Amino acid sequence: MLPLPKLDDRTYAQLVEDAIKRIPRQAPVWTDHNAHDPGITLIELFAWLTEQQHYYLDQIRSDNELKFLKLLGQQPSAAKPASAQITVSHRPGSDASVLIPAHTSVTNREGDVAFETEAPLLATAVKLRKIISMPRAGVADYSEANIRAGMHFAAFGKKAEAGSRLYLGFDRPFPAGERIPIAFELFDRYPVAGNPVAADDRCLWIRPSAEIAWEYYSAAAGGSWLPLVMDADETLRLTFSGSVIFTAPADALNRKIGTIDEELYWIRATVKQAGYELPPKLERILLNTVPVVQRATVKDEPVGSSNGLPEQYFDLTRFPVLPESLHLLVEEKTDTGTEWIEWKRVDTLDASRPTDKHYLLLPDSGRILFGDGVNGAIPQPAHPKDAITIKAACYQTTMGVKGNVGAAAITRWVDTTSAFDALELTNWLPAAGGAPQETIEQAQVRTRKQLQSAHSAATSEDYEAMALSTPGLRVARAKAIPLQDRDGKPAPGVVMVVVVPYGESANPVPSPGFLSTVCRHLHPHRLLTTRLRVVAPDYAKASVEADIEVQSGYDAAATKQKAIDALLHYLHPLIGGNDGTGWPFGRPIYVSEIYDVVKRSPGVDRVHRVRIAASGKGIRQDAEGSVFIPPHGLVYSEAHRIDIITADADCEPRGGCHGHE
Repeated sequence: MLPLPKLDDRTYAQLVEDAIKRIPRQAPVWTDHNAHDPGITLIELFAWLTEQQHYYLDQIRSDNELKFLKLLGQQPSAAKPASAQITVSHRPGSDASVLIPAHTSVTNREGDVAFETEAPLLATAVKLRKIISMPRAGVADYSEANIRAGMHFAAFGKKAEAGSRLYLGFDRPFPAGERIPIAFELFDRYPVAGNPVAADDRCLWIRPSAEIAWEYYSAAAGGSWLPLVMDADETLRLTFSGSVIFTAPADALNRKIGTIDEELYWIRATVKQAGYELPPKLERILLNTVPVVQRATVKDEPVGSSNGLPEQYFDLTRFPVLPESLHLLVEEKTDTGTEWIEWKRVDTLDASRPTDKHYLLLPDSGRILFGDGVNGAIPQPAHPKDAITIKAACYQTTMGVKGNVGAAAITRWVDTTSAFDALELTNWLPAAGGAPQETIEQAQVRTRKQLQSAHSAATSEDYEAMALSTPGLRVARAKAIPLQDRDGKPAPGVVMVVVVPYGESANPVPSPGFLSTVCRHLHPHRLLTTRLRVVAPDYAKASVEADIEVQSGYDAAATKQKAIDALLHYLHPLIGGNDGTGWPFGRPIYVSEIYDVVKRSPGVDRVHRVRIAASGKGIRQDAEGSVFIPPHGLVYSEAHRIDIITADADCEPRGGCHGHE
């Protein structure tokens, strides 16, 4: 960081000299400017005071910086705990279900990093035997891929069309009436990263792109598929990694599925409404899996005795503290005796009144600060003096970044019991998310970035930047265009935002749920008088036919394929165009540029003829064959035809190469 400039770098001697120079103009009758004159003495005194004031004004301490951050609504973030998923399995010879309560402690091999389960888990002996995907294209068995690290598979096939199904076969029924979670780990390593979103906010802000229905095979009516009673879907229709939680039915029936020669107990997911921008790819499906957080819980810890004086402080024995977890109790005398009252944690005591039972917490050191009777109440003094009048009913601590342990590191129960002895545990993926207490400098950098980012959308660039940052989505491109009426004139006060999702198809199309999610994200940021429309692009499908000569020494088939690949890449909505960042919205396809793309392909000697065939909404072609598309349109291609001719064949095609899907 660059050194801060001094507010005033004048010295004491310079201040005195400047003041004496002003005397003839301000007080002409004052003629004695020697040191013995009382007026000069006063000038020297005030120059000394001014120099001291400048010195203190230049000293910005950490508490001043914290106050400045609070004025901006910011403060350094507390340490963050790491989180992971642990999977529990029965040891050989054990098959009894075991209930693992919430807040059960587990630890790593060394025993120095403790985690707690976030929810209760009934660990059953049920095993997942088969994973069958049944899209329209055929049947695929992914049972083996599910147990191999580094492999992933398409849950509903490559297109996830309506009617595609995913079957899960189990060796025995689940205990009837119990709450059963099945964890799904989705493949997430795409070129365009998904914008972060808190798990609790997914259902509030994100509308799923597709609809799926969960069913089980029931003994009802001699065997039929019935809906599962769903308790929660953390995956949001297999869009995110998480658990699908259902109530186990009492009438599950085993049967064979397709060519599977084993009678199993089946549940299935069926795509009822297609629309996935990225059909879900699964890396692993796990039973008996529960989330854990790296933290340790402390209960009923004595904190200290109040002496009745202002600005008291006390220290907790363990830290860093997770601020929201602290419940602080103070003993107070009432008309009926004494009572433990919970005081409220606040970020600052500046707005606290003398009667407000507030306190401050410094999470990094575990220090608790009380008010001075003006800003915040003072705890009543203890009688006798050594009596404990302040205690922490409960609080949690974390180790921050140290909790980011590796895969297969969480393997031990902290409280070993006979029931837990029958269970093994591990984490298939590394723990992540642990972070230390944020420093003041880091908080300042983060605050500057937030202040520089747009909080309201006024320009086209604002709408585009905000659309690209929609939480939970992979928005590959966005373009804000003034909406035009039927006469082609801009409609006042209406902004149309065209969004393109990341997808693996040639023309990624956003679903209605995708468009709705982007619109909900943009709506609070628009100007009050602005109407907003979020739409999909109008795609123009282009196909190129070209005749080329191949340079001597190059393979004809390889040259044709490279020319086709170059066209597929160039006419692509996400990676096409001249700069490789996607075809520009509304940009025409010029025949001369297609000539150049084909000519630059390795092995092409000459290009004799180029023809562009295009179809789509609102497109037109001129006499030269160039294609013009609407302002919110994009180009994509799926197939091209390249014919090889010889120099002496008078441009007659000798052989063709049809499109490459």
